Amino acid sequence: MRYSLLTLVLLFVSSCGTLSTDVLVDKDMLLTHQSDMMELEQAIAYCKGQQWPSVCCNAYAHAVTLLPRTNKVATVVLDLDMTLMQGHQFNEWLLRKGVGYSAGRQYAYLTCNDLPAVPGALDFIKKIQNLGYTVVFVTNRKPLLQKATRKNLIHLGLGDIPVLYRTAEKSKKGRLSSFPNVVMTIGDKDADHLEGALHVYLPNPLY
Repeated sequence: MRYSLLTLVLLFVSSCGTLSTDVLVDKDMLLTHQSDMMELEQAIAYCKGQQWPSVCCNAYAHAVTLLPRTNKVATVVLDLDMTLMQGHQFNEWLLRKGVGYSAGRQYAYLTCNDLPAVPGALDFIKKIQNLGYTVVFVTNRKPLLQKATRKNLIHLGLGDIPVLYRTAEKSKKGRLSSFPNVVMTIGDKDADHLEGALHVYLPNPLY
């Protein structure tokens, strides 16, 4: 059976299977900066639809093709929310309750609920760990959320990966630069990018 190039791309991003360096990447789906925020109801619907998972898988496939091959220690830094872990479920919970965000409400939700992984994230991490890269997480989640975050990471099979949480300084720059030889950062915001490293954006219309 014959498939067009576009059909093959769509088959890949919809299935979100094991990533490899020979996958087809749809360049038109890649973000070059952080995505614009939508109205909350619209953003939740977008994340629950078909396009958001496809864009995420495509971004992670693209990240694999960008990674430099090196025998030295090489670190890839990922953000947590809307990069590793989905977030629209928590925002939908807030919407149902008719309340806004607070760290206390996030704590209450995460204590009782584990967030699923963003499509493509777990395959990407497994792939690059097998290639010898070191994976770390940097987040602006407050210390209040450390226990719930660790529970979630263990649930995802990532309990051994170190996490740097928010400090007194909100900026991630110091924490990002604390790791040896950061070759790539992945996140949904400009603030997730370390100057001098490659960066891949994940779509986040929520905030």
